[in-house]
Amino acid sequence: MSKEVILSSVLGKTEEEGVEYLKENNINYRIVRKDDTNFIVTCDFIPDRVNVELDNDVITYCYNA
Repeated sequence: MSKEVILSSVLGKTEEEGVEYLKENNINYRIVRKDDTNFIVTCDFIPDRVNVELDNDVITYCYNA
């Protein structure tokens, strides 16, 4: 399964469901935003890592970073 398909598959899942799904598919991730809180993250580029953003415990945005 391609990373793009995996990323689109987590959209709309709860944080718990999405994180479990990413782990099952061996995708490194970090949560960069929850609701109105933006977390401090490094600017390093790691090709196999994705950033996850959440609103009301639901994944609303997921992208490579």
